[in-house]
Amino acid sequence: MTTANRRLPNVLYAIALDPTDKFGSLEEQALILAERFRQLGSAFVPLYLHAGGPRPSIAHTAAGLPCEFLDLRRFSLAGFRALSGIVRRHRIRVVHWNFYPPLTNGFLWGLSAARPSLIHVLTDHNSRPASFQPQNGRLVVSAIKKLLLKRYTKVLGISDYVVSSLEQARVWSNLDRCHYFVNTERFAPNEQLRAATRAELGVGNDFVALVVAHLIEEKGVDVAIRACRRLPDGCTLLVAGDGAVADQLRALAESLSVTERVRFLGMQSRVEPLMQAADCLVCPSLWEEAVGLVNLEALASGLAVVASAVGGIPEFIEDGHNGFLVPAGDDVALADCVARLQGDSALRAEMAANARRSAVERFSIEAQIDGYLAFYATFPGEEIAR
Repeated sequence: MTTANRRLPNVLYAIALDPTDKFGSLEEQALILAERFRQLGSAFVPLYLHAGGPRPSIAHTAAGLPCEFLDLRRFSLAGFRALSGIVRRHRIRVVHWNFYPPLTNGFLWGLSAARPSLIHVLTDHNSRPASFQPQNGRLVVSAIKKLLLKRYTKVLGISDYVVSSLEQARVWSNLDRCHYFVNTERFAPNEQLRAATRAELGVGNDFVALVVAHLIEEKGVDVAIRACRRLPDGCTLLVAGDGAVADQLRALAESLSVTERVRFLGMQSRVEPLMQAADCLVCPSLWEEAVGLVNLEALASGLAVVASAVGGIPEFIEDGHNGFLVPAGDDVALADCVARLQGDSALRAEMAANARRSAVERFSIEAQIDGYLAFYATFPGEEIAR
């Protein structure tokens, strides 16, 4: 992971997420990398958003790992001074940007001017609109974009779909692909927790289909609700999440007379108990999902996934093996697949085993962590004192 006389470089992992809202797999991925860096004598420092007020205590601080909070969504001189202080204090060599705009990020350009030796890396996590077409633009504009984007030493896409989309734009260089990893011990079948959570939810012996999503139109949760009209008796749809269309979705369920079948659970800080309680996951996205991290969590939990065949999803959900792929927006096809799982326990068990196996083999910590460390080892770190 390191050269004979150098440590891994200290990394500032700037990610536009607020870890006080939830402890999801991306936050856990940062925590695990921070632990591994510490074991190797280096620092991996997540830089999270925080709404303000006292510094929160999160998993990183509880573990004695370095962690910073700063809202970088709008450029300000005060924010830049604070960011520069963080870079200096932790002796950062690599700044890894996540969920920040690649060109209009004023903090990137400020650091480039003030500290030109810093290495900048970008990960593209973004899903695309259903009508997405790469925009090449005018020749001069494209040439300028291509020049500016060279400021990133490496640009990572989280799926082959994302990398392909970037390639088609013809302005990106130094592209590579990295996969998410999930904690396959945290996300794992657990019969005891399954029974306890099902009892708490009051779902009895129902077949439970689960949606975990930010409730926006692009996530297509309305398609799953419409599918409920066609499902056999004894099926409950759990919807975990909140967002702009939450009230519209509740109204839709009422208008379709499926309120007894659809349970809205709101935002959940941890979703693994729901996955352990469920019988399948439904991911009815309408836009081109970059990955759909929830799909990987479901596979690890031993759930067959019924998902839209869009974006990067088909790279992870193998139709007929660990789940089913359906056309986006097709509530009839979605209902048919859920009903098939509900009515065939042998198929459900086979797909559950395949799902769990594919997650452990491809997306577990053990399967991915060495690749992440090897990636950061390509950048120069501090010399080890002899």
